[in-house]
Formats: sequence, C-alpha cells, structure tokens
Amino acid sequence: MEVKEEKRKMIQIEEHGIWGIKSVTIPTFRVKKFLMSADEYKMYRCLEEIYKESNIRISVQVALNQILEANTKRYYADNPQDCIMNKFKGLSIDYVLFDIKTSKILCCIELNGKEHETDIERIERDNFLKETFELLDVPLIMIKSQEKYIVVYYENTIEDILLVINAIEYPRFSEI
Repeated sequence: MEVKEEKRKMIQIEEHGIWGIKSVTIPTFRVKKFLMSADEYKMYRCLEEIYKESNIRISVQVALNQILEANTKRYYADNPQDCIMNKFKGLSIDYVLFDIKTSKILCCIELNGKEHETDIERIERDNFLKETFELLDVPLIMIKSQEKYIVVYYENTIEDILLVINAIEYPRFSEI
C-alpha cells in the first residue's frame, strides 16, 4: 500500500483488489487524541485509587450495546430503523464497575459536566439513561463534575450508594 498526501492534507490509501482493480479510500475518521476528557481522566484516577486493591475493575467509555442486550425478538422490527436497540447505538457510559472474579456489573457511573444541566440533548440523554438503567435494574450513579476528586469522599459515597442500591429496589440511580 502506498500512502499519498493531497493538497487538502487528506490521506489516501491506494489498494489493489484481487482482480487488479485499483480503488482509492479516503478515511473520513481519525483516532481521537485522548480516550477521555481531562475531567473524566481525573475521575478515573480517583476510582482507580479507590479500587486498586480490590476485586473491582473499571472499564471506561463502554458502549451501551456492550452491557445491554435485547432479551426478546419483539425488539427487532422488520424495519431495522425501528429496532429499539438503535436507541443505544452510539451511546456510551463513562465508567462500568465490575467484579473481576465474577465479571458481574456492580454499577455504572456517568460523570456530568456543566453541559448536562444546559444542553437539551444531554438532559434528554441522561433521562433516557436513568429510565433504562432503572428498568433493567442496573445501578447508575450520576456524579457532578468537580475541580478535583477526593478519594475518601467518593470511596465512602459510592460504597454507601452501592449498599443502599443493593438493599432496596428503587431508585436504581443516584446523583452525587
């Protein structure tokens, strides 16, 4: 494969097909510079510190379709656009805490910045997440973005929420 550079600084990858037919692909995507925002990374480091010596692990930026699945065929319509699972397409949750021994999801955590209070789409998305996780009985903890995250505070707060969530049925989401 040859890599060429155009005037518009787009990358072209020249490929030869099995019949010797030449095709040119111009990628319409690129690798993100960072996996998480600076704020999400600070919270991740806090969670990492809390659970470093436990059986709990943290997955970040998990696509919802990796933790939720349709449990009946009625969710699959004849028209793929009507499929309820399409609502989850492209949505992710910031953190998933799971037990490394059992692989069981303990809870999901969504970090909410200022845009979660003002952006209509974000507010609707958060409401959708709350309703979905409550319906599916998956604990969801919504944490407001902070300048810094204090390990002891979040360790106690998350553990308290997990104890309460596991002791009672509803609500299955909490806000910090």
